[in-house]
Amino acid sequence: QTANFQNYLFNFSQETLHQEGDIIVEDDPSTTSIETTQLGYNSAKPDADMKNLQAFAEDIFEFMVDLVNRRDGERYVFGGADALKKPLESTGTLDAAISTAILNWKDEASPTNITTDQLVADLRERTSTPSNPDAINDTIVGYNASLASGNAGEVFVRVNEKSEVDYTALATNQGMRDVLVAVSYFKNENLTPAGNVYADPYTPGDLPIQDGAPGDTLDEQKDNFFEVFNSLTAMVSNALKEIDQDIVKLETARIRLNDAKKTNEEQQSLALNMISEVEDVNINEIAVQINSLQVTLDASFRVTARLQELSLVNFI
Repeated sequence: QTANFQNYLFNFSQETLHQEGDIIVEDDPSTTSIETTQLGYNSAKPDADMKNLQAFAEDIFEFMVDLVNRRDGERYVFGGADALKKPLESTGTLDAAISTAILNWKDEASPTNITTDQLVADLRERTSTPSNPDAINDTIVGYNASLASGNAGEVFVRVNEKSEVDYTALATNQGMRDVLVAVSYFKNENLTPAGNVYADPYTPGDLPIQDGAPGDTLDEQKDNFFEVFNSLTAMVSNALKEIDQDIVKLETARIRLNDAKKTNEEQQSLALNMISEVEDVNINEIAVQINSLQVTLDASFRVTARLQELSLVNFI
């Protein structure tokens, strides 16, 4: 599913900001020259491609939450040693944090305004620090307390007296976390409009009636919007590598467990055969064999006793 999402992002055109309506061009009536500076759009409505991207992100987000919370019986596969606790709760904290970050990024006049670099840092970094207090940490993503604190513990099985197999795969894997954050960003309702929206007809000096990405011109807005877009696309690509590492680890564990199971089954079969040779014999047959052995032993004892009594007088 992450690969599908990555392909969707790779194929998303970056020629426009995917906004319907007409482009607003600066045209100052006080000058005789023809103005060509593009400022934004006269509509906030996203085009079909943007709608499809956000709809796809919405669908895949819930599906991925379900995958992270996959269970084997009563145990959560990605919960670590604390396997009875649900790894991820989709409580809306992630969506709310990203909504706030996007609005602060777009509103350049706000005291809480953040730059494009700061928005990217908030989305990519998962540890809150004095230099980046608004980082999307694991608690905001929705991980349970054990996972968010790093105390979930490892999961392993002892296959024999000397060997253990570690098959820990945590929901907080960097790849899983990054995919959840990236998908949540692209489905966020505040992502659009991507460009500033102006009243039509536009009068020079008019302020936007709705903010898009930062920038005074449409080119600046497009550059900032796709800088974040490309950063998150790269984050999804790296997430695939992180997830692949977990896949390799689990596949290696599966092979070791299968080998151990096969060895244990062979040893069990051998032990059962040995037990069967003792416990599953024919009682009558054993009785005959014991009786025959008793006769043989009795005859042997008689011969031995006679030989011990031999002397020259007895021999004569």
